[in-house]
Formats: sequence, C-alpha cells, structure tokens
Amino acid sequence: MSLAISAARSVLCGGSIHVEDALELLSCPLEELEEGARMIRRALVPAGVELCSICSVHTGGCSEDCAFCAQSTRAPGGAVVDLDLDSVISMARRARSFGVARFSLVSSGLRAPGWVVDLAVQAAPILRDMGLSPCVSLGMLDRRDLLRLQLAGVERIHCNLEASPAFFPKVCSTHWWGQKMEFISMARTMGFQVCCGGIIGMGEGWEDRLALSVWSRRLGAQSFPVNVLDPIGGTPLEGAAPLPPEDFLRFVCVLRYIHPTARIRIAGGRRLIRPMDRRSLEGPVDSLMTGDYLTTRGVSFQEDLEMISSLGLAPVMAR
Repeated sequence: MSLAISAARSVLCGGSIHVEDALELLSCPLEELEEGARMIRRALVPAGVELCSICSVHTGGCSEDCAFCAQSTRAPGGAVVDLDLDSVISMARRARSFGVARFSLVSSGLRAPGWVVDLAVQAAPILRDMGLSPCVSLGMLDRRDLLRLQLAGVERIHCNLEASPAFFPKVCSTHWWGQKMEFISMARTMGFQVCCGGIIGMGEGWEDRLALSVWSRRLGAQSFPVNVLDPIGGTPLEGAAPLPPEDFLRFVCVLRYIHPTARIRIAGGRRLIRPMDRRSLEGPVDSLMTGDYLTTRGVSFQEDLEMISSLGLAPVMAR
C-alpha cells in the first residue's frame, strides 16, 4: 500500500497529520496524493460544490503594508470606493441567482470603519431571507461589534492568517501574526464559524505552507480559502515568480489530509493555476470563490457553473 493511501486511511480512522507527516506526503507521486485526498473528501465532506462570493463594501485607503495588496496607501493609485446597502443587496441577488450559497461583506483596513459594521448589521437579515449565508471579513473587530453582527444573523467570520508565523513578518510589518490568531480565537469562542486560510506563492517554503495549514486547523477553521499570489504592479511582490500549477494541486491534496472535514475553497489567483482548479474539484477541493476578487479579476458565475456541471457536480447550500 502506498504512503498516500495508508495516510488517507489513517485520517479516516481519526488520525491527525502534522507538519512532519505532511512533508513526507509531499514526496508521494501526485496521482497517489490525489487518490488519497479524494478518498478523504468523499468520505467526510458532503457531495457537490459550495460557492461563495464577496462584496467589497469599503475598498482602498488601507493603513497596513501587506506586501501582496494594492489597497495599501503605500501602493500607487488605489482610490477609495464605498458601496451603499442597495448596491450590496443588488450584488447579492445576482450571486444567489447563480447558486451562490455564502455571501461575504468585505472591508479594507486593520478594522472596518463603524459605518461598514452598521451596514453589515443591516444587510445580514436581508441576505438570510434571500437564502444566503451571510459572512463578513471586516478586519479585527472588537467583541461588541462581533456581538452585534452575531445578533443580526452573521454566522461566519473570515480572517486569513495569510502565512505561517515564521514567514508573516516578510509579508507585513504594521500588525503581527499573533493579533490575527487572538482575534480568530475570540470569534470562535463566541460561537462563530471561522474561515481562515492564506496565500501561497509569496516566496514561502513548503514548511511555511504546511505550518499555515496546521495552524488553521488548530484554530478550528471550518473553511480554508487557498489564494495563489496574483502579483500586482506597484506592490512589493509585483516581481514574484509564478507558482507552478502542479505545486498548487500538490498543496491542496496535502491540505485535505491536514483539514479532512473543512471546506477547502479555491479563492484568488485561480486563473494562474488553470486547469488545476478543475482537476482539484475531482480530488481534494469542494468549494469555490466565484466572481471577481478584491483587486483582481476572478472567474464569472456562468463560467464556474459550466465547469461544475461538466464534472457532474452541482452547487450546494451552505452547511
């Protein structure tokens, strides 16, 4: 029996994969990793593809210096753009018409402005009435704002760790990794579901990628969004080498071993790793972020529905 299949059977019997185990798995032939990851996903994750979409309520003007992001005031251009409630609801209706299950309100900045939190509190019950599961990605809010959102019907908080603790200082210097961990832990303790992943292709090593994955699991994340760096002109990472598409597929396969029951969600940078996004849906991946992203182009709702259908799959409601 191959190492990949043996490890998959161990996971299905309740075993845990740690960084050292995952590093060993990386040496397996890719086809065997895919087979093992597929075994785990089919046994532990409901069939179908969960679609989510984001709406950037407040874009740009960010005080932070994240090396990958064009929203920072340190990056050229990047005018501030704000949306009102009517615009948000209109975008949500369109997303729902294409089978989107989760709709996330997003804001730039270490912590969203008060008016954005107010808008999210207004929007959440409307989104729920539309059949959408409301999520927010509003930075590191305090307990009072989290409670307001919870009472309004928001059930999931998104906050990416972005990178491993060791690599994070190379990505950002204006806040630290521990702040993110503390915020995620607080949200989880309050009863929120947590969506927590990161970005690969920023120059990190495999140990960094796997440590990020293990930390997300430790924090109880139910969803792990995998973003592939899409270098943006004017940012410190504009000249980063492209991630080999096979590295993406190998990562999401091993991620399924580490996060056996989580939603593994392909997010930013999908066009850079094609056709591995399609191939990953036949193996470890069960969720997609569809539509455009914050500052880069994504994949249209219609294109994603056609891809999902061609694989014999269908969109599913949030769980």
